[in-house]
Formats: sequence, C-alpha cells, structure tokens
Amino acid sequence: MSLNIAIESTDSCITLFLDGDLDAIGSDRFEGALARAFDTDVPLIVIDLSNMKFIASHGLGILVSAYKKLTATGREIRLVNVTHEIRKIFLITGLDRLLPIHGPEDAADISDEQQGLKNSHEFLLEMFDNLKIDAQLAAAKLDEVFSICTTVEPDDQAANRVKEILGELNLPEKIRDASAGRPKILHERINPYLSGSGSLLHIRCGNGKVAETFAESRRVELVDTVDCNETPLPFKIYDGTALPFADKSFDTSLMINVLSHSKNPAESLQEAIRVTKNRIIVKETVYLNDPQHCFCKFMDWLYTCVIGDGQMQRRSFKTHQEWKQLGQREKLQLKADIDIGLDQVAIPEYHWMYVFDVPSD
Repeated sequence: MSLNIAIESTDSCITLFLDGDLDAIGSDRFEGALARAFDTDVPLIVIDLSNMKFIASHGLGILVSAYKKLTATGREIRLVNVTHEIRKIFLITGLDRLLPIHGPEDAADISDEQQGLKNSHEFLLEMFDNLKIDAQLAAAKLDEVFSICTTVEPDDQAANRVKEILGELNLPEKIRDASAGRPKILHERINPYLSGSGSLLHIRCGNGKVAETFAESRRVELVDTVDCNETPLPFKIYDGTALPFADKSFDTSLMINVLSHSKNPAESLQEAIRVTKNRIIVKETVYLNDPQHCFCKFMDWLYTCVIGDGQMQRRSFKTHQEWKQLGQREKLQLKADIDIGLDQVAIPEYHWMYVFDVPSD
C-alpha cells in the first residue's frame, strides 16, 4: 500500500497525517514532506499515525533523524494517535524510549539493559493477552518473573524459578497454536525468490512444516541437529557444522534463524555455499539499537531456557548490516534485501531476509 500524506499548517504547528505504509518507497515521500516542514520556522511538528499500516526500519530511521534534528534546534516533534501495531514496533525496537510517543516528556534516564527488560515485560503482557491468558493472572506472574530477572541473561537458578512461575500457563502449546499460520506466511515471503522447480534444502528445518509448503513443485530435503520432523520429507541429522551432502547437491538452500544459532556463523554459511548451486535465502533476527539488543537477549533466554527445553544453542544477534556483510565477505551476490519487521504475534523478533546468489565456479 502506498503512503499518502496530508498536511495542515498553522503559525505554531505543522501536522503531517500519514496514511498507508512507511516502507522504502513511502519513506522518500515522507522525508520530502519533513524537509519542507523543517524549512519553516514553526516550533512544533506533529506526525499523526492513526492511519499508519506498516513502518519499516528506514522509516524508523527517518523519525529518529527528524527527532534529533528538531530537538537540536530547540524545536519539537510529537507522534500522536499511534496505533497498537505501530506502538508494538516502537516498543520492540526500543524507540519508545527515544521518540516522544506519549507527549514531549523526556524518556526516563535508565540503562539500555533496564529498557530492554521493561520492553520485555510490556511485550509479554501483550502477548499473554493475545494468548487469552487472564489479565490479572498474567500481570501477577510477570511481576514475579521480573522481580527475579534483573539482568537480560539470568542464570540457571533463575530459569528454574521462572519455569515454576509460568508452568501453569502452558505457554509452549499456546505459542505453538498461535504460530500455526507461520509456514504459510513464510511461504509467501520466500516463494517469489525460488526459481522454477529446482531442488531445495531447508537447513535447521525444525518440524519441517515450512519446507513442506514448497514440496509440491520441487524436491525438498531437510536437515537439523535434532529430529523434530513432522513431515514425510527426507530428513538427515547433522552436527550443526558439516552438512551431510555432496558439493552442489541443491539448487537453493533456506536458512531461517540458522546463523544466529551457530557457534560460527561464517562456517555455517560456507557449508551452505558448498552444497548449493544457485541461491541461498537467509532470514534472520536483527536489532536496530542497544535497548533492542538487550530485549533480544532476554527474550532469547526466556524462549530457550524457560519456555523451550534449553537444548538449543543460545543466539548471537547482529545488526542488519552485519548479516549482510557476512554474506558479502563470502563473495555472495546480494539480489534482494527485505525488511520484514514483526510478522508473528508470539515471536518477539524483528526479521530481515537476504537473498544471496552463489557465484559460479
């Protein structure tokens, strides 16, 4: 959906009403409208987000830049009528701390780690509501959890105590049910970048349901470090490093949150290159700033050590540029660079997808 901008001006204020998507295309239009507003001498610029449908990272960057530019000159910018979904993006990216969403008041002077924990608390409270958990019970449980968890990477003793606190909520089953539509969503994201009917390897495939959506039109095989496969597709176990396939066995390889779970992401990518003829599609979690990095660390600890079985490798998070540069260092050709954002109610991650072509030998 395109972005439409309506403007209202008075002697003391300019208001921009945004309607649509603040994606890469819409961002250019928005940046131009802001520049024209900057050129005036009005003391206040208001951005009304009541009809905002989506905001990508480039749009977030423009808002942050505008905030810094105006406040440096003693002027003011306010975001008003922020919808629930857009507010959630500000929360997870940590920008609710910087941008004056609730008014012009300065954000509390707290550390990045404290902000990450605060955002985790708010995200979980909303997620529990989406999972139909009683609001009073959810609030009480989370108060207990965050009285124990005072850092973004708590110890094993804290994990055991939090497991006891959250045990009766049956979170693994509720999260699984809430994520039932994930294979279809990922299929729609990935399918445009698959060519013809060439073969596909899904590395660290989980239950295999995502890969299964592609199996009608191509040969699909699965590989993972543990066998959670719930499909009839061919499956192999591997050690997390050396893939059990000959060189150039598949036309395309798919890696969803694989590199961040790898002890050595570069080695994992090199193995994918070895077994792939044409294209590697990588979908990864990224962080945009330090508070969000802290948020990612805590939520990874919670999902891995408390909600999960604790056997999965804890993740190494990177920025968008760092993941892109990893592929480029391996001489891969970047064909598409897709800012996905938040795409799941119960998955607290900001996602990016990279489509890399493998150079011919």
